[in-house]
Amino acid sequence: TMRDLMRFDRMLDNGTVCSKSMKAKAFTRFQSKKGEAFPYGLGVFAQDIGGASVVWSYGQYDCFSSLYLKVLDSDLTLVLLANNNLMSDPARLINGDIRYSLFARAFFRHFLQEDGATKQAWMSRATQKGEGYVHQELDDLYAIALARSFMAEGYAIEEKRAIDVMKLALSLEPNLEERASLPVLHCLIRLMGLNHAQTFDEAIDRVSTILRKRYPKDPYALYYQAAFRQHQGKTKEAIRLLETLVQLENHQIWWYTIDAHYQLGTFYRELNPAKARTHFERIVAIGWDIGGKVKLSKYILNEMNGKE
Repeated sequence: TMRDLMRFDRMLDNGTVCSKSMKAKAFTRFQSKKGEAFPYGLGVFAQDIGGASVVWSYGQYDCFSSLYLKVLDSDLTLVLLANNNLMSDPARLINGDIRYSLFARAFFRHFLQEDGATKQAWMSRATQKGEGYVHQELDDLYAIALARSFMAEGYAIEEKRAIDVMKLALSLEPNLEERASLPVLHCLIRLMGLNHAQTFDEAIDRVSTILRKRYPKDPYALYYQAAFRQHQGKTKEAIRLLETLVQLENHQIWWYTIDAHYQLGTFYRELNPAKARTHFERIVAIGWDIGGKVKLSKYILNEMNGKE
C-alpha cells in the first residue's frame, strides 16, 4: 500500500533498512570501462535532475504500475500506484530516464526549490510558439509526444496530438544532438508505425545515427533502427542490425530478442533453410511465447521438416 511504501521510505532514511555506506553504494551509478556513467546503481535508477540528485524505481505489468522517486538531501519523496500500466509504460521508464515521465516532471516543477540554481537548471528554455503549448518546456514536449503516441493506439485524437507536439518539438531543435534518446526514437518509430514515416523520416534517421554511435550495442537502438530500415525497404541493412542484436553478449533476453530471431528466421527461410532453422529453434529453446512466437516457430519447424 501507499502507507507501506512511505514507511519503507522513512526506514530507508533512518538507517533501518540498510547502513549509510550501503545506501551510498546503492545510490551510486555504475560506470563503464570507458568511464561513462550508467543511470543505474544497485536496484535503483540514479540521475541528476537540474542540480538535484534523484533515485527512483518503478514497477509495471499490463494491469498495474508504480513509481517511487526520492530527491536526496531533501525531505522529498513521491510514491504513485496505479491499477493500469500508464504510470510507467508511456514514458518508457525501462530506458532509465525519469525526465520523460509527466508525473515526475510535474513533481519536480512544483516541489523542487522555487528559485535558485536547481529551479533554473530544471526549467529549460520555454517555447514561444505552437497553439496550445505556449511556454511549455522543450523537454515537456517530448514527454507529451511520447505519452500521446502511446495512447494513439486506442484513440485517433491522441495520434494527431502526438504528431502535432512532435512536429513542434523538432521545429525548435532540428539537430536533436542534445535530446537524441531511446524514448524519443521509440516515439518516432511508434508514429512511423501509424503510417507517418515520411513525416518523421529525417528525424528518425538523425536520432538513429546519433544513438548508433553513442550506444553501438544497445538492443533497443538496434531493434528500432532495424524497424526503420525495413520500413525504408533497406532489408539487408535491417537484417544486419537484427543479426548484431541476437549476437550481443551479456544482455537480457527480452521481447526484442525473440522478435529479432523470428524476423531473421522468416527472412532466411527460403534463402538459407539451415540458418532459418537455428533462429526458430532458438525461440523454442527460450520458451517465452510472447506474441505466440514459440507456437509459430514450432509450426514452421514442423513444416520445414515435412518438406525435407
